[in-house]
Amino acid sequence: MIQKIVYSCVAVIVLMLAACQEEEEKRFMPYDELSAQFYLKESVEYSDWYKLLHLVGMEESFNFASVPLTCFVVRNEVLAAYLQTKGYESVEKMVESDPEFAKRFIRYHTVVARSYELADFRNGKLRDSTASGDYLVCRFADGVNGGVYINHICKIVRWDIKVANGYIHELNQVIDPVVETLHTFLTNNARYSIFAQAVALTGNEEIFSRMDIEHPKMRSRRTLFVTPDTIYQENGVNGIEELQARISPGRTDFTDPGNPLNLYVRYHLVERDYSSSELGELFDVQTKFIDKTQGYTMPTLAENKLLLIQPDGVAFLFNKHARLTDRHNIQLRNGFAHEIDGLLEIYEPESILTAVDATEAMGFWAIGDYQNPSINRFMQPVSAQDMAPAVTWITTPPNKVNPVGYICFTLGSYNRKSNYLHGDFLWADLGPVGEITLLTRPIPRGTYKVTVNARQIKQEGGTFQPYIDGVKTEGILNIYNPNYDNDVTNEITARVAFETTRAHRITFKTTKVGQFELDALIFTPIN
Repeated sequence: MIQKIVYSCVAVIVLMLAACQEEEEKRFMPYDELSAQFYLKESVEYSDWYKLLHLVGMEESFNFASVPLTCFVVRNEVLAAYLQTKGYESVEKMVESDPEFAKRFIRYHTVVARSYELADFRNGKLRDSTASGDYLVCRFADGVNGGVYINHICKIVRWDIKVANGYIHELNQVIDPVVETLHTFLTNNARYSIFAQAVALTGNEEIFSRMDIEHPKMRSRRTLFVTPDTIYQENGVNGIEELQARISPGRTDFTDPGNPLNLYVRYHLVERDYSSSELGELFDVQTKFIDKTQGYTMPTLAENKLLLIQPDGVAFLFNKHARLTDRHNIQLRNGFAHEIDGLLEIYEPESILTAVDATEAMGFWAIGDYQNPSINRFMQPVSAQDMAPAVTWITTPPNKVNPVGYICFTLGSYNRKSNYLHGDFLWADLGPVGEITLLTRPIPRGTYKVTVNARQIKQEGGTFQPYIDGVKTEGILNIYNPNYDNDVTNEITARVAFETTRAHRITFKTTKVGQFELDALIFTPIN
C-alpha cells in the first residue's frame, strides 16, 4: 500500500514538473516559433484582439505557415477605448451587434501574402492591400512627434514582432476603417461644393462612387484632383452656374459625355490611385526615356484627354499652372484625393516624348505580383479575357496553351538595373503564324519617331513586323540573338504623324517564329 502511495506521489510530482517545464517552454519560446494566432493567444496585452479573432471565426487564418501576413494590433486598453467611441461595451458586444463590421475590422488591420518589417515601409500607399481589399498609407514624421504612422494618425509604437508566418506591429490607436468614397468625400465636404455640384449636374456620380468592377479581385481605385471653392472664387467662379457658363457656354446637354463640362469633371479623375510619392516614382521609372523637365502625360477618365505633370522643385506642376495644396494624400475607400490650387481646365499637349509601358494597361488585378520589385524573376501566364482590349492576340494553333504572359524581375537582377520601366515585360510565344496587338494609352498629337525597347533572347527569340494602326512600318522588332540575351532598342519608324490625341494600335506579326519580350514603346517628337 505504501509503495502504491509512493508511486502515486512520484507520478504526481513528475506530471507537475512536466507541466511546469511545458509552461516555462511556452513562456520562453521564441516568438518566431509561434504563428500569429498563437502569439496573440499567449500575449496578455493583446488578449482582447485574440478574443475578437476567435469570436469572428478567423483565428485559424492567422495560423497558416504557408501564407505570410502583416498584422497591426493594439493593446486591450486601446481597443476598449475605441469600442466605447463606437458604443460597444466589449468585444463580445461588438461581434454580437455587427459581426460583418467586426470581420472587416480584423481584415482591415491585416495584410495577407506579404510580411512587412519596419524597414519595408515607405511613404505613401503600402504596395499590398489588406485582407478587406483596402490600402493603408504609411507616413514618416520627424521632430518631437517623429515616427512611422499608418493612415496618418496611428503611430507604430512596437514593431517587427517576428512570428512564424510574418510580422506583428503594435499601434498607439486603432486604424478606423475608411468608409468615404470619392463621391461621399465631395458631397460631405462644403469646401468642394462647386465641383460636387458639377459632378451631380453631369450625372457622373457613379464613376466617383464605384468600388468594384467586373473582376472581383480588383477594386476600382482612382485619383481625384479637386479644386476647392476658394480657388474657383479667386478666378471669378462663384457657383455652378458661373462654372457651366465658363466651361460649357451655350450647352445644356450636361449628361452627354461629349459636353465640355462633362469632360471637365471626368478630367479630374485618373485611373489607379496615386499618392504624391507614387507620382514622384513615375518620374523616376521613366527617367531613361523622358525629359524630366518636360514631364509626362497621364490619361484621365475624359476620353483622350491628358494631364501634364511636371516637376516643380520637390513638388509637381499640373498643366503648367496648378500645384498640390497641403490638403493632399487624402485617403478614401476607392482612391486618393489631392486638392489643387488651380481650375485644372483641359490642356491639349502636343508632341511630348512619351514612353508607353507595354504592361501598363494589362489586367494587373489578375497578376499577383504586378510591378513588384522585391521578388525574383517569374513569368505568369495571362488570359485573353483579362487582357482585352488592352492586349489581344492570334496564335498558331488557335488554342495554343499559355501563349502570352507577364514577366517581372527584381530591379538590378541580370545586370539590368533601371533599364526597363518597372522591371517587367510583356512576353509571348505565338507560333509560326501569330500576332499580338497593344492598345496604347493616348499619345499627344504630333509627329514622332517610334522605337521599341525589348530584350533579345538567345536561340528562342523571334522576329516581328510592327504595324501602327494597320500600316506596316519600315523597321522590324528583332528578339532573336544566336549568342546571348541582350537589351535592344529597335527603331520601327522614323516618322509617323498623329493628327489628334488618341490611343493607337501597335501590332507585331511573326516573321520568324520565336519568343517575344517587349518592355516599352518610345514616341520621340520630330520638330
